[in-house]
Amino acid sequence: MAKISVYYEEHEINGMLRPTRVNLYFGRGVIDWKRQSVYLPFDFKFKKMTADDVFPEVTSVMIMAGDLFRHPIERKFGIYLPPILDRLTEDKKRTGAKYEIEDIEQFIIMVHDIEAAIQTALISLYDKEDF
Repeated sequence: MAKISVYYEEHEINGMLRPTRVNLYFGRGVIDWKRQSVYLPFDFKFKKMTADDVFPEVTSVMIMAGDLFRHPIERKFGIYLPPILDRLTEDKKRTGAKYEIEDIEQFIIMVHDIEAAIQTALISLYDKEDF
């Protein structure tokens, strides 16, 4: 299973910390690109991170809103892998990048994209004062 951290930034209006992105760290060579999807529960345990934290340099890929979907039965959201793999392959051709697909260690997902896919707020990420 991935190690999950959630990055928080200050809200520009009220200055409160708000979750902005979810980092799913798998490690090099761990992501099984032959699978169709990876699933995570709505309520996941995570490490809270802010601009004051040190972020390790890892090879990451941004997950787009269209890659996300809600599991039809369970309280999980899914990440559909084929379009991500297609983008990475196209990026390598276009830019001549020297990484291998196995080098991808981490997925980065915007919180609002997850919330749009599951059509609900990830309340476990927010402080109670936010609601």
